[in-house]
Amino acid sequence: MAEKRVERHAEFEALRKYGMRWAVLLSLSIDLSQKKVTLPSSVNDELRTSRMMLESGCFSACDICCILDGVEQKLILEAVSLGGEYYKSWLSLLEKAMKGQLTPEEVKGLPLIKPAVTDCEFLRCTCAL
Repeated sequence: MAEKRVERHAEFEALRKYGMRWAVLLSLSIDLSQKKVTLPSSVNDELRTSRMMLESGCFSACDICCILDGVEQKLILEAVSLGGEYYKSWLSLLEKAMKGQLTPEEVKGLPLIKPAVTDCEFLRCTCAL
């Protein structure tokens, strides 16, 4: 029983990190679009799909990671075109997200993301775990 609880907690922590990663990637995609960078059409669909997967709680962290890896690759490739300082700041945020060091408050402070995170499950308290 305790082993099952530890396993569930580990999966939740992974999903929380991917939720934070998703928030950074969404903000990056919006920022790139506002800078008139043309993004692959699949990026929006993949971000929408990964958000639904995160919120449903019915998908493994591995499933979500696969989608986010593809989105990150596409976005960073485009961010590189705007210079080293620009893309390195986004890589730093992504690194913090995956290390679990990015707080919900920092996510809410990301440019252009405030409306998107107000109802995200990964930001809510989960004391029952």
